[in-house]
Amino acid sequence: MDEKPQPCIWLIDDIAHWHEVTQRTLDLWGPHSFQGFYQVSSILMALDHTTGDALPEMILMDYFIDANRGDVVTRQIRTSFPEHDYAIIGYSTAASGSRAIVRAGGNASVAKHHDERSINPSLLQWLQSDGQTKAKSLAVILP
Repeated sequence: MDEKPQPCIWLIDDIAHWHEVTQRTLDLWGPHSFQGFYQVSSILMALDHTTGDALPEMILMDYFIDANRGDVVTRQIRTSFPEHDYAIIGYSTAASGSRAIVRAGGNASVAKHHDERSINPSLLQWLQSDGQTKAKSLAVILP
């Protein structure tokens, strides 16, 4: 019997704190592989050079990434890599930014925040409710 590969999740965010919070949250969720990117050019290069199971099932997209915006990057990914069906999730502290990512071709939106344990309870709940499967089938905006 073939073992199902662990979900591969990528984050694009220019702030190290959110990489730590996201990784901590994903560790509570279950087995996965995680890759964090701080620059848009890095994630675009990785998407261009990665194949097979190493490709992400889900990309958590911040809205403000240095001088770039997540909605513009989402459109660029959809245009540059139309052969891949990545679930792109608006993942911003600004709800309007997350909604803009969904409007630009993102699949869903999850609030980016943390609790006293430095985990994101909204992301954890969304993942536990099989949010990534839902995200691939329709655009859903969560508070």
